[in-house]
Amino acid sequence: MRHLVLKACERVAQMPAWQKGIVVVFGGTAVAGVAMVAAPLVGAAASAIGIGAGGGTLAGAAAANAGLAALGGGSLAAGGFGVAGGTAVVTTVGGVAGAALTTKVVCDADECGADSLEKVERARHTAVSDDDAVFFDEEDDSVRNGGAGA
Repeated sequence: MRHLVLKACERVAQMPAWQKGIVVVFGGTAVAGVAMVAAPLVGAAASAIGIGAGGGTLAGAAAANAGLAALGGGSLAAGGFGVAGGTAVVTTVGGVAGAALTTKVVCDADECGADSLEKVERARHTAVSDDDAVFFDEEDDSVRNGGAGA
């Protein structure tokens, strides 16, 4: 499993910046889509904890709509954006969170892959000939050849 993770990290490290940007955009878009589908659940949860009309006394679709309307700034009649506004808020927050998470993952993978590629280069320079064995010590992240204390 560790080998697969390192290979994925190495691939990310070799990607140009524009491809990493596309990965972040797709990650944000995917999470925004999931957030939009989950918006009624978020609305019901918001209503259950007392946000919006009913203060936790509503159930089902009424609770979901009341919670989403509250997240959208109130009902349309009261001058807010209503359920559509609440859905937009939940979707936007989900998209931003997804983009932030994807950025974190790409940056961590980029750093991990760069470290891994650097270790491989050090191993290539450490080996005297093709017959020398090269060992990676995972405990102290060092590279050594077969003759140096193996």
